[in-house]
Amino acid sequence: MNKKIFLLGTLILILMVFISFSVIKQSSKINVKPVEKPLVEELSVYLPVNEEDPMLGSPGSPITVTEFFSLECPSCAKRHAEIISYIEKNPGTVRLLVKGIAQENWLGHKNIFPLLALQCAQDQNQYWNFLNLAIKPNKFNESTVDEIISTLNLNSATFKDCLQNEFYKNTIEKEQISLKNLGLSQVPNIFINNKKLNLTEDVKIADILNGVLSK
Repeated sequence: MNKKIFLLGTLILILMVFISFSVIKQSSKINVKPVEKPLVEELSVYLPVNEEDPMLGSPGSPITVTEFFSLECPSCAKRHAEIISYIEKNPGTVRLLVKGIAQENWLGHKNIFPLLALQCAQDQNQYWNFLNLAIKPNKFNESTVDEIISTLNLNSATFKDCLQNEFYKNTIEKEQISLKNLGLSQVPNIFINNKKLNLTEDVKIADILNGVLSK
């Protein structure tokens, strides 16, 4: 009796192994094609930006580009340079609105220092000059700030006092929480007239902007 049960169990086990192997073999033959996203999404979305945010370009431009960036993101530097170049070469066609995103470490701590530095530059009416110098594919730190302060001839004492401003710190931290809740913490994240761009390395923003203008 025990021998029969053993043989039956062995046969069942062999059958299960055979079936599993067949399923795995068939699964390996299935090709799942990734869903291709459109270069420009069709639907417009709400973006938490307003006229009080830093703006570059003509207010009456037919195209509004909204850029979510980080000063600690090499690919952000590349895309930002593309946008700035286009605006300079095509005045009156594009206005740029920006929102900085604080990078978060694995413990969940957000580094708001770069955003605080940008706010302090804005207080001295040098936001765009500071941003264009700071958003480079290098590490952003206090030494970077000191170099840019010197380059732009900013008031160093006022700038350093500003970096300790608790109101600014709290405001930035609250905004970062809001942006994360809205799913806007990824960088670079770029929108044209509130429509998200799905960028790949081979796509140039200038080509997209030219296409939108030609419509």
